[in-house]
Amino acid sequence: MPLLHKNWDDHVVNAEDVSRTEAFVELRDRILALAAPRPEDVVVDLGAGTGLLTLAFAPRVRRVWAIDISPRCATT
Repeated sequence: MPLLHKNWDDHVVNAEDVSRTEAFVELRDRILALAAPRPEDVVVDLGAGTGLLTLAFAPRVRRVWAIDISPRCATT
């Protein structure tokens, strides 16, 4: 079976648009509801990508660790 590879870095530019869609907001809110984060919790977001879920958890918990395989993007 051939190894399939998708370069998610090519899609980062669309992250802000995705974060504003009704579908994403509903999914994010459902994930937060199921996780039921508490102020004393520490969250690990594996495969954090653009950090859209990381940012949603951050104000609700003590600490969030965002881990992703993609290289850090340089800011201009």
